[in-house]
Amino acid sequence: REIYNKAREDLRFLSDDPSAQWDTQDYETRTNRKKPVLTVDQLMQFVNQVTNNIRMNTPSINIIPNDQDASEEIAEIFKGRIKDIEHQSKADDAYDTAANSAIKCSIGFIRVDHRYKDDASFDQEIVINRVVNPFSILLDPNSIEPDGSDAEWAVVVDQMTISQFEKEYPDFQPVSFDLDVGRETTGKKEEDTINIVEYFEIEREYKTVGMREDGSTEEAQEDVPYMRTRKIEKRIVHRYKMSGSDILEQTTFPGKYIPIVPVYGEEAWEAGQRKLNSLIRRSKDAQRM
Repeated sequence: REIYNKAREDLRFLSDDPSAQWDTQDYETRTNRKKPVLTVDQLMQFVNQVTNNIRMNTPSINIIPNDQDASEEIAEIFKGRIKDIEHQSKADDAYDTAANSAIKCSIGFIRVDHRYKDDASFDQEIVINRVVNPFSILLDPNSIEPDGSDAEWAVVVDQMTISQFEKEYPDFQPVSFDLDVGRETTGKKEEDTINIVEYFEIEREYKTVGMREDGSTEEAQEDVPYMRTRKIEKRIVHRYKMSGSDILEQTTFPGKYIPIVPVYGEEAWEAGQRKLNSLIRRSKDAQRM
């Protein structure tokens, strides 16, 4: 909550609200006395400098062969497939948006998803989507990895008009999910929209595998001698779409990670608690002065 509240303050500070960079009391006093209240912004130039450098050198996914069965040729094939996914998804926009959010307010996100290739096909493709409202995503706060790969759950809040909800889910009542983090996503009137959420969670299944004398492995069976046995973990990603009162859809997501990648600003840890800083966090007092 502290990270998100400070992030909101940072974004407002950089907004075009005429009072955004002023102390509230000073602004009201000068306005009441009919005195000029000017804002000479000195911070966006630094934000733009970092953002533009990233846009000129957008990071992309790379493939490196790293075991005895790998080769440069196979790595290039995978690299080409991933380049195609990035191109079809307009992934550069997703990367730039997430980085820009992290620079401005310390948090951004990238979403990985899948979709049908066209209206007449059952073939699916991977897509990389941008997140324009980082406050609409709540990631497991116990996650400490910089890429969020250890997250056990995540919530994605989205807004939908009541008429659209009734069209897509005619068997359910349009009850809003009681979270306000998604309210920044549209300009529609609040009484015309409801919150629905996507909820991801990890389920773990364990099984024992055994290694035969020839080195092959299989799920362990009773009365079969194995050279070695071990327990392995299988991760299942459950995906739910929910209103405030019902589960609207329930599926599993292909893969073993929550398909949401956080992009953090400057990270610091104090007494085991994560602190995130934007580029302008420590410059706000100087700008107010």
